[in-house]
Amino acid sequence: MHWPQLVDVVTVYPILKKIKMNLQWIHQMHTYGPISSRVTTGTNYVSHGNVANKFTTDFKFELSRDLHLLFATTYWTVVSSCILFCHFYTVKMAAARQILAALVVDELVNRGDSDSDEEEQRLARIPFSIQEMSERNLFQKTRLDRRVFNYVLEVLTPSLERNTRRGRYEHLTPMHKLYVALQFYASGGFQWLVGGSSRISQSAVSNAISEVTSALVAVSQQFIRFPTAREFTEVKQAFYQLGLTQHGVGFPNVLGVIDCTHCRVQAPSNAPEQYFNRHLYHSINVQLIAGPDLKIYNVFAEFPGSNHDSYIWRNSAVRNAFEEGGTFPEGWLVVDSGYPQEPWIMTPVANATSPAEHLYNSVHISTRNPIDPFINH
Repeated sequence: MHWPQLVDVVTVYPILKKIKMNLQWIHQMHTYGPISSRVTTGTNYVSHGNVANKFTTDFKFELSRDLHLLFATTYWTVVSSCILFCHFYTVKMAAARQILAALVVDELVNRGDSDSDEEEQRLARIPFSIQEMSERNLFQKTRLDRRVFNYVLEVLTPSLERNTRRGRYEHLTPMHKLYVALQFYASGGFQWLVGGSSRISQSAVSNAISEVTSALVAVSQQFIRFPTAREFTEVKQAFYQLGLTQHGVGFPNVLGVIDCTHCRVQAPSNAPEQYFNRHLYHSINVQLIAGPDLKIYNVFAEFPGSNHDSYIWRNSAVRNAFEEGGTFPEGWLVVDSGYPQEPWIMTPVANATSPAEHLYNSVHISTRNPIDPFINH
């Protein structure tokens, strides 16, 4: 009985494991007796009674009736067991040769495919042109339109032009670094997913996020700040106009709207229960103060999500500045009913009864509402 010399020993050796795995589907047949089944191309299931074993091949063959098992349990006896199986249990030698030939060919083809995949992945690492993206696609990925994206890029380019790391990362332009970081900020997904859509590695995504974040922190004080004394006059007029438009009377001397928003985080290893908020997820409770044009004046992000908004306000530097005086002009901040009434913050009237109280609450809501969805988005 002639066994064809398909490949040399060096090529066959790594395939022995695969032969054994693909023969395992026979293992339970011995218990259930003779079967006759056809196995087709692709991933199939051979069933007899309770037997359902996965078998993956790229060829077809047919088992004869009255088939029993002699199964090899070590890597070194797989081929010899296959020969004994074919010799003593009436499976045609041609079928056995097809099994081994198909496995060898499949392995060689897979090796060629893997080489091609590596080349494709290497070429795919070349970043694509963001300028060629549609306006809609750019907004979906970054939550910024092209005008705002280009403005942020202009502000951060001096910091992002410094390529501090070698490898693929040094070839990324400031535009690609910003795009990758914004996509991660907007989605909150895994870095390798962001890297796949951006055609760069996960490590490059991590480095880009770190660099963009540092650049944003460096320029934050240019944009996140309280207005000057002259600018506060315009802020008061703008807030007053919000109530005047709807109710014929506005809320005077409003310096800003204050509220907190929960920023979701992964549960930290140290005291995770402190970060578990009333919405049943882990977060940092971030206090924001904003103006009528949705500009953010102040950010306070030092307390876990389990802390109440009023507690964060009592421990903030802004409240201390109001209490000490001299920092802000005459006026107050508008807040919701979750805060206590203080000389520097104005809350709604609880259980309003008189027409004046109802009007006050209506104007209070009209003053706060345009900014409230923005803060709690």
